[in-house]
Amino acid sequence: MCSGWNGYRKYMNGFIDYTKRILCGVLCLMLLLSGCGGQKEVDIFDKDQLDIPVADELPLTGEELMAPGRLLRMNLPDFKTLHPLQAMSEAAANVFSLIFDPAVRIEQDGSCTPNVLEGWEYDSETLIYTFHIRKNVAFHDETYGTADADDLLYAIKYNIEHENAAMHHYTEGILAYTKTDELTFTVQVEQPKHNLLLLFGFYVVPKEYYASRGPNTSVIPVGTGAYKVSGYTEGERMILTRHEGWWKTLPIYSSIELTPADPSRIALGSDIYEEYELLFTESITAGSLGVAGKTEVNQIKTPYLSCLIPNVYNRIMEDGNIRKAIAYGIDRTELISSALMGLGEATVTPLSDNYWAVNCDNHGTVTQNKQKALDYLEKAGYRRGEDGRQYQINSDGTKSYLSIRLLYSGVNDGYNVNRMVAQVIRKELGEIGITVVTVEKIGEDYLTALEEGTFQLALCQFYTYQDNDISFLLEEPYNYGNFYSTELSKAMQTCKTAAEPETAIAAYSALQEMLLEKMPVIGLYYQEHCLLSEADIVIPAKLQFKQIFSGINSWSDKG
Repeated sequence: MCSGWNGYRKYMNGFIDYTKRILCGVLCLMLLLSGCGGQKEVDIFDKDQLDIPVADELPLTGEELMAPGRLLRMNLPDFKTLHPLQAMSEAAANVFSLIFDPAVRIEQDGSCTPNVLEGWEYDSETLIYTFHIRKNVAFHDETYGTADADDLLYAIKYNIEHENAAMHHYTEGILAYTKTDELTFTVQVEQPKHNLLLLFGFYVVPKEYYASRGPNTSVIPVGTGAYKVSGYTEGERMILTRHEGWWKTLPIYSSIELTPADPSRIALGSDIYEEYELLFTESITAGSLGVAGKTEVNQIKTPYLSCLIPNVYNRIMEDGNIRKAIAYGIDRTELISSALMGLGEATVTPLSDNYWAVNCDNHGTVTQNKQKALDYLEKAGYRRGEDGRQYQINSDGTKSYLSIRLLYSGVNDGYNVNRMVAQVIRKELGEIGITVVTVEKIGEDYLTALEEGTFQLALCQFYTYQDNDISFLLEEPYNYGNFYSTELSKAMQTCKTAAEPETAIAAYSALQEMLLEKMPVIGLYYQEHCLLSEADIVIPAKLQFKQIFSGINSWSDKG
């Protein structure tokens, strides 16, 4: 099984009936909410039966964790806004994961586990979710007390009303959200909704503090997280101090100082490592910056997809066998190693294999299969000549060799990763007899070529959604390849409306098979970024995109 399946149980944990345990070892899915004889059963949430302690029983700390601890120094990002519910840069969101707790914790595989929300139930007949808030989750400022239903309903309303809110994408189809009591509220949806829980990845904030603030507010952030802001000068310095009232086990680091760092200084041999214990970077060359005994490179998988878009209006690209030959002819391991310096995760389709509902073993997802690529070229009517090139015989007896123009976006200066990727693709496809001619265009010229369809094959990058919703690739304005399929659109819609985990797994399996068969978009890799850390810092778990500090209370120092 791929790593996405390891998160399957995590996903279902949020739906466990806390008052019952099925002895046969099968988890009771709260999304199903149906009895054995077709009788509807709505489970009653009982706080006394919870496995997870309520917040006033935490933090579970020893005296040693209450010691002053040590200072961490890291680079300060450019904050376009200090409003925690707004969409923001990856670097800014990483800092906010120190200051705020999400309502639910979204794991790397897209599964959801309880956090400030300690549990939920789903009634499949009324399409109503009932959510329960953990008791006594304290805000940094005692003036605002502890998190309650008003605070979370404010966050829901904000995400619905603001298109640039971080979780706005997941609010589609919400009919109503209603307070039941101080620690309980309900959300009713229009139809079964696979991704509703991802909405609750929003940060929990005090309504009283933020209700009058606009999206571009610059007020000092106030949350419930591990650290609170004790000082901030825009563009110069931010000081975070440990929130001693945090409801989880406290981190060992007493404070964190953030100051700007010139990205050009993050390089081998630089003295910058004497000034910082932590450095976040999106640099594609960061994978080479590990120094034994001094610096660790902690990779972060991102939702930035790099893929090939075939223009099916082109005579060659309209042949699905050619598209599949290209997909299986590229050695993605070599591509990631040589062009990205190891900072990528291979994928054949646009779907991320590291998603709990995608069973990559069942779909034979591979990085390369040259024999399969050659077989598809043969099905497309091509033969391989003595010189290795693929050709067809024309009506007049002459040979027509297979040649493809590959469009990619260039840059005016610096390391051109797209050029390196294009060169690897040209080499790999050349080995199966396909001649690739690379075409570099910069800025508006590249975008114009995509929009006007004046290309055969294009190297593109997209920011994808956490729920593996790739429908935007086949919809305007991003359907650059002009691929239209009612069958494929229906399959993607089925994934969106699969509320039950078992149904979602079946839906994504069907979608993956269809994508492999039709190959409307050829996946290459999901990009990775890095947190460079002092070698003495022990980070026990993989870091998550935009929330690399969510598990900082499990970090430790060697010795």
